[in-house]
Amino acid sequence: MVSLQGLGYLFSFLSIPLLIKKFGYDYSGIIFTTQSIVFAIAVLSNYSLSFYIPTKSKVISDSIDAFKHYWTISVSIRLFLSIFFGVISIFICYFFIPEFFQFWLLSLPILISKIISPNLFYNAVEHNKNILFIGFISKLLYLIFIYFSTNYMYINFSFAISELIATILIINTDKRFKITKIAAFKEVLLFIKQTCSLFLVNFVSLIKPASILPIITLIFGSSYATIYTLADKFINIIRTVSGASYTSFYPIFNKEKIGNQIINYKTVLTLFLFSIVIVIFVWFIAPYLIYSINNFKFNDEASKILQILSLSIPVFFMIIPFFSLLLENKKWNEILLFALIQIGVLFSYYFFYHSNITNIAIGFVLSEYSMLFCYLLYTNIKKTTF
Repeated sequence: MVSLQGLGYLFSFLSIPLLIKKFGYDYSGIIFTTQSIVFAIAVLSNYSLSFYIPTKSKVISDSIDAFKHYWTISVSIRLFLSIFFGVISIFICYFFIPEFFQFWLLSLPILISKIISPNLFYNAVEHNKNILFIGFISKLLYLIFIYFSTNYMYINFSFAISELIATILIINTDKRFKITKIAAFKEVLLFIKQTCSLFLVNFVSLIKPASILPIITLIFGSSYATIYTLADKFINIIRTVSGASYTSFYPIFNKEKIGNQIINYKTVLTLFLFSIVIVIFVWFIAPYLIYSINNFKFNDEASKILQILSLSIPVFFMIIPFFSLLLENKKWNEILLFALIQIGVLFSYYFFYHSNITNIAIGFVLSEYSMLFCYLLYTNIKKTTF
């Protein structure tokens, strides 16, 4: 999955310069910022599922009834919360930024494909090729839509249609994903209560990535959001690869209890050295990476931001064994505490340093390392053995 995940992102490299060429930096920044906010709503609507479902990998794989039960719960929670947060966002947009109201309405359908996304369940049963199919097809369709679009208003709607088509194509071939009824509201409330701590982890973890582009747009303007997106696109791909490493590995870890065999400090050191090589590579070719997706134009500011953001790459990989261990041992409150510290460091830095867009990138990197330090310190104090 890690190797093939990058194939879907090939189209991302093509979509960004195409958007910039068609609609310019300002409108592209609006598109990217709006997408980040809708994705944030989708993450909120996912509640605790992104962390909880992996811990049920074994039972989901062994029992078709358990698979269907958790799938029904997942769709129900996403549906209820998407409607709730979506309606709130409509009122906020209508009263505070009415000039973008129609654009916002056309962006919200992105939530539909997120409601029925099967990715967590394919991770659990280790059918990762299906996730690749959804990502690859959706991004290909999105690129085609962008190519023929003449109005930025319909770009996010095109994204929604692309993901929805790809998702429906794959889940229609799998009877396990057939929904006969929505879970009872009482059952949904019980699940929400039981996994509230994990939701708070999800919510706090969301604040950082969801807030950066809106902050940049608010302080510096939408064109700067495009500049930051140029740099962050490459970091996002590396972050996604590390996420794919975790989601590919964790079901095996959950089913086989192989902690001492794979999760150890030697592995952490190996991940660190591996990621340092990536940092050095990205640092030196950053100007050319930006050049490749900026319609073959250099952008010194975006290149500098990419170099700064690349310093956070080691955290993406080194955090995997620590997070996996705490999640497996149901140390949800500890995970939440470390996420809160990370957010505290981020916004404390932004409070004092926000004079230019480079400071935004520096704050991001510092917050990442503050979280890693918390995991290292906790593991050492508690004498937790891998």
